[in-house]
Amino acid sequence: MHGTRLSVPLLTLLWQEVINFDPILAEHITSPTAVPDRAVIVAGSGKETFKTFNVSTAASLLAASAGVPVVKGVSQSVSAVSGAADVLKTLGIPIEDDP
Repeated sequence: MHGTRLSVPLLTLLWQEVINFDPILAEHITSPTAVPDRAVIVAGSGKETFKTFNVSTAASLLAASAGVPVVKGVSQSVSAVSGAADVLKTLGIPIEDDP
């Protein structure tokens, strides 16, 4: 990298490295998952530092309760007390394992 400047060729090279590293991601890049119209896509790594409130999961639940389709990646806890998948399972909310 040239200081703080990223060029299109460099970004293309970096993206290709990511795709080569993760075949599952590469599969979804070539055949993306359809997202419903007007859906909200929520992402967030959560609470690794303070181990408190998971804002992205709460935002997802709020949007869904208002009738908005929500797409949110979830996983079980790795570095925190609970992950989004753990919270949703406890609440009895189904998780789509294969989009």
